[in-house]
This record gives sequence, C-alpha cells and structure tokens, in this order.
Amino acid sequence: MCAVVHQPRKQIFEMFDSLILLGIGGNMVYHGPASTVKDYFTDLGYVKKKGETLSDWMVDISSGELGPVLRSANGLISDEARIEEEVMGEKLSIAGKIQR
Repeated sequence: MCAVVHQPRKQIFEMFDSLILLGIGGNMVYHGPASTVKDYFTDLGYVKKKGETLSDWMVDISSGELGPVLRSANGLISDEARIEEEVMGEKLSIAGKIQR
C-alpha cells in the first residue's frame, strides 16, 4: 500500500514500514526502512533535539529548516552561524568553538 501522509502523528508514523521522504522541489532525501531513518540522518550530522518527535525532525530536515552540524577531525564545529546544541537536556553554547 502506498499513501501520502503530511506531518503524521507519532503513533501513525510508528506504524510505517518503509519511507520515501521528499524535500524541496520534490527531491528525494530518504528512501528506506522507517526504522533506520534516524540513524541515517544522524550519520549525516543532523542533531535531533531532546523531546522532538522523529516525524517533526524529518519535516524540519526535508523543508531545509534544519541543516547538519559538521564536525572536523579535531572536534571543532564548522558553521558560519552560531550553533546551539542540546546536550543531556541543557543548552550548550558553542559559539566560541566555531571554526571558519
């Protein structure tokens, strides 16, 4: 069965077996098992905030509102903007570690 579901509730999303996630312009940003989508985007450098639902996180990624956090080999974060990460539920400002 194939269906188009926009912004599903958490309970609905958890019933999906496979997933095709389309981004801006209809470009496919993910195709595969729903059970591995979090690992896929985490491996690409996307950070899911504590308490955020997986489906909301994917909407942010596919809409371009959220980009990956890129780390260099020495652990510094490369980004032109100020970056804030949630670490163990607390906001950690890492603006001082930004590598240009």
